[in-house]
Amino acid sequence: CVQELDCDFAMFADDIIIWKVIHSAADGDDFRENLHRLDEWFRKWLLSFNSNKCTLLRLGNRNQVTDMRPYYLNGLPLREAHTQKDLGVWMKDNLKPSTQCSKAAKSANSILYAIKRAFKVFDEDCFSKVFGTFVRPHLEYAIQAWRPWTQQDYNMLERVQRRATKLVRGQAELPYEIRLNNLKLYPLSYTQLRGDLIQTFRIVRGMDCALLCDDFFQLARTKNL
Repeated sequence: CVQELDCDFAMFADDIIIWKVIHSAADGDDFRENLHRLDEWFRKWLLSFNSNKCTLLRLGNRNQVTDMRPYYLNGLPLREAHTQKDLGVWMKDNLKPSTQCSKAAKSANSILYAIKRAFKVFDEDCFSKVFGTFVRPHLEYAIQAWRPWTQQDYNMLERVQRRATKLVRGQAELPYEIRLNNLKLYPLSYTQLRGDLIQTFRIVRGMDCALLCDDFFQLARTKNL
């Protein structure tokens, strides 16, 4: 059915996301027509959408949106949301990652609290394995899609690692920078930047990456930068 759509789309397993930049009411009508095509295809093959999981997320400044009319699928208006979770990442209509940062920090702190109750004391080797296996993945999952750019969001994530490093025997009273050095860790900003650079290299070189370089970068044709 996606071959009949004239808007952008992405699919994963049995989920589909479609989107379109709306500059005018005509663009909104085109998008409604695409929803109608999806609806017709599902009816043809005796399938149905899970209406409870179908959500409309309007990205951008709502004061500048040109078409605020509802969109319909299967005869029902799509539920509008300010935030939506997709593949484990929370997206907000203003594209700020604060919601995702808050939920990631909360999940990591919950795991950290459970670990603190299970282990009376850590040595460096045990901490490295436990923290790297159970806590850090919550802070780094898909980080290239939601890396924080405000100091408040960044500090929210960094506090998790600050708190965790104090659990190691003999480290609680030391400054944070010294604890990181003793435990062979880096600030989250460093690992985030490193991840961005690796992802950029993969996109530019087309190495095991579905993202297209032209969608993100324009390569310079001169050595004089």
